[in-house]
Amino acid sequence: MLPLYLQFIIIIVLAFLEKRARRCCFDENFSLLSRRFGVLIPFDFVDLNGSYSNRWSVGFAFGVTADKVMFLFLDMYIPVTIPGWAKVFWVLLIAIEVGISSYPFFVCLSTRHRLTGAIFGFLYTATWLAITLLDIFLCSEIDVLGEHSEMFFLWPSILSYLFLLGRFVFIFVKEIRIRRGLASENEEISFMEGYQAKYVHRLFRKRPLQPDQKSWIQRKLYHWDPHFKFPTRLISTIVLVIRCLYTFVILEFLIFKALNSKLRELADSLNILALSVNETENTFISAMEEFATITFDVWVVTTIISCITSLTY
Repeated sequence: MLPLYLQFIIIIVLAFLEKRARRCCFDENFSLLSRRFGVLIPFDFVDLNGSYSNRWSVGFAFGVTADKVMFLFLDMYIPVTIPGWAKVFWVLLIAIEVGISSYPFFVCLSTRHRLTGAIFGFLYTATWLAITLLDIFLCSEIDVLGEHSEMFFLWPSILSYLFLLGRFVFIFVKEIRIRRGLASENEEISFMEGYQAKYVHRLFRKRPLQPDQKSWIQRKLYHWDPHFKFPTRLISTIVLVIRCLYTFVILEFLIFKALNSKLRELADSLNILALSVNETENTFISAMEEFATITFDVWVVTTIISCITSLTY
């Protein structure tokens, strides 16, 4: 992981730029503060308007955090010399470190000082992307799927990093255009957004006498509305579900591959033993080889069906 002081530098700078709604007692003694060092809210799931901004960006920020949280369940992060009663405290410390290391992604997206947040967010995301790629190509310890096997686990995180890089570049360019007067900044806060008003208007309009022709997907699975937007909490849940589902399928494939290879090795050993005693045909060995092949095919079919079912829900 990155040194913690980098995260603290970003958090302190953005907190200094953020102003508090009320003055405190120490503001009188330190006039330079002027309500500085406000609380940084990474995302707002309660505010109706705020929960629809940066929806996919927050979702992909959860995506780059998911692999760090899931890898906490591996024993490689727990020292061998640590006693059993202290392992839970060690895991809690690592979890806090993961939370601090992921915090800058969210505050750089949600801060009102968008230019500073875009610069810090781009540099921080680019650093994490570079470290992840170096870890894959230079420090890979997993070779069960061939060279650079960690790519199979971490390519969703790399995709999330690239998305966040593009988002921070977009925020930076947009803020520069606003400051140069090439674009206008709409800071008006209303009770209802424009697309929400159109969605409500669409709900209250009269139904046509002749219903529109719908496709099979619209009739059986989901009928979408052009003026409806899912909130951030649901987009984040979708990204996390897909990310975790992919990781679980890869881990299950590795376990199944190891068991299947052991079964085939046993069949090969029995076959060599049968040939050594001049037994040319063995029904049990043939059945074992056929069982290994059929088991793999059944696993592939059931995994695909279960994944599609999960994604559909």
